[in-house]
Amino acid sequence: MTVVKSVDRTSNPPQQPTRPKRRAAERQRRWASMRLSFLPDGSPDCPLLLLSHFTSEDVAVLRRVARDLANGDRRRAGIEECMGAQAEPQLQFSVDERDRGILCTPPKFECLLTRATWWQVEGLIEPCLSQSATGYQWLDQSGEVALLLSRDGTW
Repeated sequence: MTVVKSVDRTSNPPQQPTRPKRRAAERQRRWASMRLSFLPDGSPDCPLLLLSHFTSEDVAVLRRVARDLANGDRRRAGIEECMGAQAEPQLQFSVDERDRGILCTPPKFECLLTRATWWQVEGLIEPCLSQSATGYQWLDQSGEVALLLSRDGTW
């Protein structure tokens, strides 16, 4: 004897797992605190790009991006990877044959550094991993715009 199950075709189909969407939403929430600001003037240190109001997780992702660039695992990365959302202004990190620093055409910026300099940047980011870290860190000052990392936005 064969048992045949009745299938109700009027009901909604089974829902697909939502895990990937949930992870993306969690990532966006977790990194939504990091801010990227372009300060064209107002200080002798300007113009500068300021990365601020970040968590230790934000900094860990930024450090991993710098390490990937230094290792040659990738040639480009966007700040969106660290922020979990589209950034405005836009900042692209790239490996270049020489250190050019940050080139700007607001609202787009590109940080062009050699692999060796990306290793230095990776090391400069490390002290900021601690949630109790205070102060600021200049990540690059070789171009027309400086790049500054500051947990509370001051320097």
